[in-house]
Amino acid sequence: MTTFILGDRRFKDDTVFNRINEKVVSMKPEKITEYKAHLKTVLDMLIERLKQQDNLFNSVYRRVEYTGSFYEGLKVGSPEEFDLNVIIHMPINYEQLIPVNAPKRPGYIKIKPNTDVLSNLTKHVRYTTEYRGIENWFDGSGFLNSDKFRQWFESVVTRAFPQSEYVDKKYILRSDKYQYEASIRKSGPAFTYRIILPDGKPVDVDIVPALEFQTPPPQPFLCRKTQKKHWFAISKPLEGLDSHLSWRPSFWSMEQEWLTDDIRGRVKPVIRQMKKLRDTQNMKSIASYFIKTLFLHELEIQFGPVGSKIYRNPEFQCYSLTSVFVYMLKKLYVACKEGKLYDFWNPQFNHFSKISEIELENIANRLNNIIKKINTHIDTDKYIIASYILNSEELQLVKLPELSNRSVVPSRLCARPIAQSADWTISRPLAEPPAQLTTDAQEESNFWFNVAMGTGAVLVAAGAIGHLIHRNANRND
Repeated sequence: MTTFILGDRRFKDDTVFNRINEKVVSMKPEKITEYKAHLKTVLDMLIERLKQQDNLFNSVYRRVEYTGSFYEGLKVGSPEEFDLNVIIHMPINYEQLIPVNAPKRPGYIKIKPNTDVLSNLTKHVRYTTEYRGIENWFDGSGFLNSDKFRQWFESVVTRAFPQSEYVDKKYILRSDKYQYEASIRKSGPAFTYRIILPDGKPVDVDIVPALEFQTPPPQPFLCRKTQKKHWFAISKPLEGLDSHLSWRPSFWSMEQEWLTDDIRGRVKPVIRQMKKLRDTQNMKSIASYFIKTLFLHELEIQFGPVGSKIYRNPEFQCYSLTSVFVYMLKKLYVACKEGKLYDFWNPQFNHFSKISEIELENIANRLNNIIKKINTHIDTDKYIIASYILNSEELQLVKLPELSNRSVVPSRLCARPIAQSADWTISRPLAEPPAQLTTDAQEESNFWFNVAMGTGAVLVAAGAIGHLIHRNANRND
């Protein structure tokens, strides 16, 4: 197995990386704005219908939390799926709701109220008029039942949709400017809403109800130091033992904090291209959240916890994104080879535990072969990494020369030349000098410089001839 150093000089040129990001992986900013506006319009109409349909929902609804890769800036290409959490707040003291670890469902929690919670709820002054029905969300043992909670929400949605116009087995939602087609699709336990946007593009919206907690999560989940303290208990459909009592904890808002500052946020395009390689190489077992988790662990290694004023490796920002990509590709290989990728919040939960050893071994072998080919050909083929990230059509698109990509713009300007380090640990600050033009880019630059000089010479000559003609004409006068 070839060793890669974080900051390897052979990967200092980000030209191809940037082309992949621009032409294939990233969405245009105007399209992002457009999708967000459409989705908000549809959700506003839907929430208003839900409020009108169900008095309990109107009382306990708080807001929609826009989650998922699209809102994290980690989506590859055009969005086809959206994940949204509808935050529900029960009229009880949440300090009396005790989240506990679910030992029979690793990675999940159960929620048990103190003994007086339900009795106090029925004594609430607005219980009869607004909150009746909440007691049905609890099972006989006193735990909050995730299935009953979600089924209540789905019934409200199902009853609200028929209030809309119905044409060709689709509901019509009309705003002041646009018309949307919507349908409800239930495949197995999943409950998905398909929205047809005005441009005819279908998108699937997975809307699930969630509870919000401000108290620390139960052990073994870590209480990491972040400015945002709230986390969510998500009611996701499950099968198997204790599925009706299991809630998936989500630390999405805290993870956003890890990925939004100027330093850590640089890895977002690297995550997107890693996900694109996963898709192109058909590694379906590697979920997007697994890749995100891999990077969260690495960010903690490089920078320490969020809010830390002293970074462990402050010049990580100086490495080219191509170098970071190759480095993290090896990290993914090692994780698959060892069969271990522990959750960022629950160090006892291995995300790879449900993937067979044979599947992980196959993925590890493929990653190993890819890394070896990159190492062998990077000096003679600048598109070798792209050839594994992209399909053949996308690769040809990236190879098209454009004037806007004539030179390489370094990710950051670094004061010192790159130093050498051990394979995995950073022994001293590393940096890269500003990237130089590649041979192809230099030849293209020289070509356009010569064109400009030739054009200038022609203009100067034409001006001189014009001046002589004008002077002779004045003498004849």
